[in-house]
Amino acid sequence: MPTTHQFLTSRDLEKIKRVLVNARSALSELRMEREAARFLMQRYLEGMTDEPALADALDGYLAKRHDWQFASGSAKDKRAH
Repeated sequence: MPTTHQFLTSRDLEKIKRVLVNARSALSELRMEREAARFLMQRYLEGMTDEPALADALDGYLAKRHDWQFASGSAKDKRAH
């Protein structure tokens, strides 16, 4: 269910930040981190507010990006340990 507001609260941004921090090894450039942040904010505004779901969505998005090189271990791998 999409959020009822068109802006993100500081709590919303903290969730997104935690997902980005966990995925940082997969984001080799600042440009990629910004794009990932925009992707997560859009998913959040569309109603995906659960951190594991956001992380899984980001993993899938990154996997589709041919020009992004993954460092060893994705955010999903880190959550499994």
